Amino acid sequence: MNLSNQLHDLVLLNIGHVVHHADWNFEGIYSHFSRIYLVDKGEAWIIVEGVKHHLIPGFLYLIPAFTRHTDMSEGEFSHYYIHVLESTNQRISIFDQYRFPVGVPISLFDKELMKRLYDINPSCALQSSFPSAYDNQSTLLANLERYQKQGLALQFETKGILLQLLSRFLEHAIPMQVDKQNRILQALHYIMEHLNTPLTVSELADYSFLSKDHFIRLFHREVGMTPVDYIVQKRVESAQIALVMECKAVNEIASDLGFRNLSNFNRLFKRITGMTPTEYKRMRLIE
Repeated sequence: MNLSNQLHDLVLLNIGHVVHHADWNFEGIYSHFSRIYLVDKGEAWIIVEGVKHHLIPGFLYLIPAFTRHTDMSEGEFSHYYIHVLESTNQRISIFDQYRFPVGVPISLFDKELMKRLYDINPSCALQSSFPSAYDNQSTLLANLERYQKQGLALQFETKGILLQLLSRFLEHAIPMQVDKQNRILQALHYIMEHLNTPLTVSELADYSFLSKDHFIRLFHREVGMTPVDYIVQKRVESAQIALVMECKAVNEIASDLGFRNLSNFNRLFKRITGMTPTEYKRMRLIE
């Protein structure tokens, strides 16, 4: 399947420029939106999936949505930040199709793109750098409402710049699928389109015209996890968004996403996020 035919909506939630002095230190950050950083002075570190990355000027840095990470700084750290929401609408995320690098070198033009994005979105800066102050239900809904009120020209230019900045990472990204017939990629799309139905591995194997054992091996090789774990991961990620954006009870959200057992949903949600759905929803409410 051609990625150019599947560009998803990118919603700019926040962009700003901030200078920290040994106070950019946050642990266990886990959000449903992606982050992009451009450092213009000083240094900091982020720990992503157990790997420590040094943030320095001259590079763009990317942390995809649903990626647990830690921020660390010891001195001056001046940078631009972007928070962007990828609206997939039951389509496979671009981050499930490619393995993106954390950091890529940038040009002077990229810096100008960042400044332009900042200049045309002056009301998108954070009031506080503490994740709990902006990664919550009221702030997300306010950001989405602001986006919907923007003129079409501004939305087009904003999305165009975001795509250009993401393209810098895409240049160095590694395609997830190596199956020349795209059977696993098609299976991923099928999963996202039927996320709220009782999917089985046998059903996915039949859809991919593979034996069950062959499908499981091929899926694990290309995706890095079993089909069952992938389905659970995507359902929990969808639940995280629903808990923040929808006024529904936990059991309703669980049922909408194909979980027939609430206790099982609670257990799997906590295994992935580190907290129960109720705790997650409460934490995302306005502080």
